[in-house]
Amino acid sequence: MVRSKNFLADDYIVGEGVALDIPPAGVALRVGSALIDIVVYVVLFLFALYLAVQSGIFRLNDAQQTIFMIVLIATIMLILPVTVETLSEGKSLGRLIFGTRVVRIDQGKAGFREALVRGVAGLIEIWATGGALALLFALLDKRSRRIGDLAAGTMVVKERIPLNTPSPTPMPPYLADWARYADIHRLPTGLSLGVRQFLHRQTTLSVGAREELANELAQDVQKYVYPGPPPNTPAVDFLMAFSAERSRREQARLERNRNLATVLLNEKPATSQGAASAGTVHGN
Repeated sequence: MVRSKNFLADDYIVGEGVALDIPPAGVALRVGSALIDIVVYVVLFLFALYLAVQSGIFRLNDAQQTIFMIVLIATIMLILPVTVETLSEGKSLGRLIFGTRVVRIDQGKAGFREALVRGVAGLIEIWATGGALALLFALLDKRSRRIGDLAAGTMVVKERIPLNTPSPTPMPPYLADWARYADIHRLPTGLSLGVRQFLHRQTTLSVGAREELANELAQDVQKYVYPGPPPNTPAVDFLMAFSAERSRREQARLERNRNLATVLLNEKPATSQGAASAGTVHGN
């Protein structure tokens, strides 16, 4: 995982260069899902204990009864939660209801190792302390992670996120002619994502922070644009023009590809029909 210096919030870039901005699940969601899971496991424990009593568990000697209880507790409190979390890729009944999932800190899929570490830590911070220790660490951590998450390198994120599509970046009118004829090269992934995040969130920044970050980004972007913008162009306007023009060119490229595909698909049936007609004439 790489942290981009141009990012403005808790965004992360994984090895594939994908920007991740999935909000972590808050304490309330985590507590709610945990309570559901605890109730389910307690019910399963009591049900298993009831079946054991009905089958004559008390006929065993003390040592055998102790071994049985240890195995039952380990199964309900550790083995079963770890198995469920591993097979469901970070889900449980409580997380399914509240729309959350356990993922690695780089937001990749959590596996058996992560589930096992979380499960072992949960024996102390959840079961032994009644959840008080887990709640304390979740309240102190900015991503609501408990000890098990810190040890396993995981976090719980929301899955039910409304899709917010940012509006297209407008082109400053006085830079339209310059942008149309400028030679714009492909930006490095981190810089490209930094520009996009800045333009999307610039209104949330103070004036000083916005100008400082815009100047920093503009200096980096100018290395990939020739000729540079007209003298005395504000850095924010330059970034807006750059982003708008790059989007326009990308849209034009997609439109050309779409038209080309349409032409090729329309020509193929016509060619086949012509060949069939020629064969018919030749046969006659």
